[in-house]
Amino acid sequence: MFTRTKRHSNTAGVSALALFVLMLGVVLAVVGFGGEVYRALTESQGRNNAARAALRYVSARLRAGDAAGAVTVEQGPEGPALILAEPGYETRIYLYQGALMEEYAAADTPLDPAAAQVVARTDTFEVTAEGRLYTITTGEGTVRVWLHSGEELP
Repeated sequence: MFTRTKRHSNTAGVSALALFVLMLGVVLAVVGFGGEVYRALTESQGRNNAARAALRYVSARLRAGDAAGAVTVEQGPEGPALILAEPGYETRIYLYQGALMEEYAAADTPLDPAAAQVVARTDTFEVTAEGRLYTITTGEGTVRVWLHSGEELP
């Protein structure tokens, strides 16, 4: 009878160990799967943020340059150029060879892509103005910016 109890005890120990190993394997599999899901989500978010960076940048620059008569749209090297004027100088944003460029130069000087900095890679840059409403389109989407300069305060 003593040997029978001992065998039963060994079987219970082996069963408990097998259950522990099974649970450990399940936990490790869940952690691994969760890590892969997290990595995929963060990569997707990073790509999305990078894709929309040019659009956010241009709209922020346009809002920052919101002053009466300071914003114009002119012809750039490969389409429209957004011109943000300040006393004696201009910030020019335009498309050149597949990149959105920003150039800071003296007013009334010609555009010089060699003196500009690359803001982002994009295949499209369009700017249209309808009064104080500016519509900006890049390869990543479209944003509309309403300039408040010229509005009277209540």
